[in-house]
Amino acid sequence: MVDKDGKTTFSVVRATNCNISNWIVSLYPNPALDNIDIVLTGVQQKSVSLIIINMQGQTVWKQPVQISNVYRKLSIPLKHFSPGIYKLKIMDGDYNQTLSFIKQ
Repeated sequence: MVDKDGKTTFSVVRATNCNISNWIVSLYPNPALDNIDIVLTGVQQKSVSLIIINMQGQTVWKQPVQISNVYRKLSIPLKHFSPGIYKLKIMDGDYNQTLSFIKQ
């Protein structure tokens, strides 16, 4: 950087860690009747939490899941859920995604 008085100074170079997620999440069928399938692609080995929230904001289902490869398919039974709109939240320390689905 050049100051007004013509002196040149340099700032300290600092390393940063930008965790850009390569996750791709698919949820189907939507609307669902008996179960929903979730496909996580691009996930490295880690533990994630799957949380289903109803439209009143209440957690109605929660499950920790260990992901052990780049592709993982999970099935969640919905037979005990009332018909309505729900949110599926997928979380780990660095990643958070919310998807909506309808239970018929």
